[in-house]
Amino acid sequence: MAQIKITSRDEAILILERLGNYRASKDIHFGDEEFAKQLAFINDDSPLTAALCTRRAGKSYGIGEKLFKKAFQWPGSTVLYLALTRDSARRIMWKDVLKDIAKRKKIPYSENKTDLEMTLDNGSVIKLAGADADQKQREKFLGGKYPLVCVDEAGSFSNDLETLVYEYLEPAVSDYNGEVALIGTPTFFWQGFFAKVTQGKERGWSVHEWNTTDNPFMKENWEERLKLLKERNPNVEDTPGYKRMYQGIWVVDETNLVYKFNAEKNYVSELPKDKDIMGQVLGIDLGWNDATAYSLARYYENNDCLYFVDTWKKSNQIVDAVVKTIKGYIEDYDIHTICIDNASKQMVETLKVRFELYDVTIHAAEKTDKFEHIEIMNSDFMMDRIKLYRPKAEALAEEYKDLILDPNARKRAEHPACENHLCDASLYAWRHARNYLERPLDLKISAEDQIEIEMENHFEKQQRSNDDEGFNFDENFDWPG
Repeated sequence: MAQIKITSRDEAILILERLGNYRASKDIHFGDEEFAKQLAFINDDSPLTAALCTRRAGKSYGIGEKLFKKAFQWPGSTVLYLALTRDSARRIMWKDVLKDIAKRKKIPYSENKTDLEMTLDNGSVIKLAGADADQKQREKFLGGKYPLVCVDEAGSFSNDLETLVYEYLEPAVSDYNGEVALIGTPTFFWQGFFAKVTQGKERGWSVHEWNTTDNPFMKENWEERLKLLKERNPNVEDTPGYKRMYQGIWVVDETNLVYKFNAEKNYVSELPKDKDIMGQVLGIDLGWNDATAYSLARYYENNDCLYFVDTWKKSNQIVDAVVKTIKGYIEDYDIHTICIDNASKQMVETLKVRFELYDVTIHAAEKTDKFEHIEIMNSDFMMDRIKLYRPKAEALAEEYKDLILDPNARKRAEHPACENHLCDASLYAWRHARNYLERPLDLKISAEDQIEIEMENHFEKQQRSNDDEGFNFDENFDWPG
């Protein structure tokens, strides 16, 4: 056994106190054998864990017990709980969970309400924080080291949860070979990182699921509540809200999509002949952390459809990289018209100077009345007048299929966590394109077919006239010709 060197009486007393607390903590058990699914989550020490729950399923209490368990397991450590905001962290976890667990299990602690910190007798700290903290505070707590970080309300995170987990939290738990845990309920944001994790689309995660009927402390009341819901609305089980909140199921709600793109109707695998090209527009949406997006739209003679033939996006493009990309489009497609996001006027003026020797006209993109024009564009989608060339426009299609409205916005707006860069670039190109001026060629009919059509029309006209007057068919029918 390793020797412990004690240099003072105070140090000896402190060691004995901590040893006593450690022995006492061995008698404390976290979780409930009757609640097997929650207990499995509490005891799971995998590096990356996640839990998908319904409302009132006991997820917050499960997080609280997991935080205490790790705090006792690692004396002198700090375990971190993150919610969407500092206020929601305090409201969800402080009084109704942490203080209740400490009271029930007779765990001594001291508290700092200002910093939302609970300090245990073994020197460990349970700290609560919100993802809405300013950058200085975020860097402070994300720069620490923890045996456990729990992220609650994970389905509602509108910032980059994937970056938060992989670039900040995983390194923060590495000193302890610790754990990052995500937990939450399904939300309308089915495209998010938490949705991918809990649907098994991210490798390396240990995923748990339970709903309120698995909670032995809520089962009876919850079943009665579900019964009342079904009596009030017999079809309630078919609604997206019921599936999310009461069944814990991710739902793709297409009624909330911004664009009415339909893969079956709006995809094409072949393009009309190049000789029939009437016009092309390269739409560009500038970005830095957000991607700079490029969308090439084309229309053809005697064809009122607009074809998106090549779409691409890239983050962190400097001016020279943007110039190089545009040159590539000019050389590959012989384009002469560019519509570009004018939010960065300096960037746009720089591009105009760079391309003044080219036979290219650069227009500032029209951005007024965005949603009014999206509605008009949606009518083109539904009337099959917009086509995406499948081999080179799949990135655009993915944005169309994922971009939803923000239900929490005061006025109509796109959800801030959804990518819309190619959508915007394509909207700029669509607003400038003139495909609607083209009209399909009249159907060419042979002389023989024309005579047959006229005969059928005359016959039907005569028959309707006879039926209306009550006469039989006239044997002296005047045949055309």
